[in-house]
Amino acid sequence: MTRQNEFETPGVSDALPKAVKPLAKRAKKPSTNEILAKIPAPDEQFQPLHIPEKPTQSKTKGLTTPIEYFQLFMSPEWLDQFADWTNRNAIIKRSQRDNEFIKIFTNPEDHKQRNWVYNTWREEIGCFIGCQLLMGVDPKGKTPSN
Repeated sequence: MTRQNEFETPGVSDALPKAVKPLAKRAKKPSTNEILAKIPAPDEQFQPLHIPEKPTQSKTKGLTTPIEYFQLFMSPEWLDQFADWTNRNAIIKRSQRDNEFIKIFTNPEDHKQRNWVYNTWREEIGCFIGCQLLMGVDPKGKTPSN
């Protein structure tokens, strides 16, 4: 079979029925103006979205330390929320893990030694996120294998 156009995809263009092929080639896409003309006008109750202007002052102007810059994006309230979610997850995992240890170990005191008894806090979560950001910005090479 001879192809009329070099850019036709094999198997796709050939699959069209002969009656449809000429119609597909003649189909004209509507222009942007034709599409916009079909959109109905808004009613009287329509309120356009208010987009505030960008601030003229930079928020980073008085920052002197990386911690101050970090706190622009991660507020103490957010870090508290992350710590709370981490601690809640630990409680759920701890109870699931304890149930598994009770089934495995015959000595009931043995599984109590494996509990995570320390909750995390804001500063620890901030350090963790900061380390993740630093590793993304300053990647180090692989450790040499022995």
